[in-house]
Amino acid sequence: MKNALILAITVTLSLPALAFSDPAPTNPKLLSGNPSIHDYPKAALKQRLEGMTSMNLYITKSGKLSTCEITESSGHSILDQASCRMMAFKARFSPAKDINGENVAAILPHRINWTLPK
Repeated sequence: MKNALILAITVTLSLPALAFSDPAPTNPKLLSGNPSIHDYPKAALKQRLEGMTSMNLYITKSGKLSTCEITESSGHSILDQASCRMMAFKARFSPAKDINGENVAAILPHRINWTLPK
């Protein structure tokens, strides 16, 4: 019993204390790049295509998009391809940060709802 008590005290003392002021990790953020009517693919406009494209955006620790992965298709490859192309050329991101405030690579889930103008 004496050994168990010492072990418990040792384990308790070896755990790091977390201060309330420790910063929490943050996710990457989309700063700009939401689509406008000018981003709608001309062929999709002509065919009157609509849909929602869901994607994972892989953001580097410097805030750059490294990969765009379609996770749920809009049902139209032209809209899905335009979604990733637009994110690559138009969007700007802030990187994720770890609990120490250091930039880290992370995945940002994102959706674009392609809706025709009325």
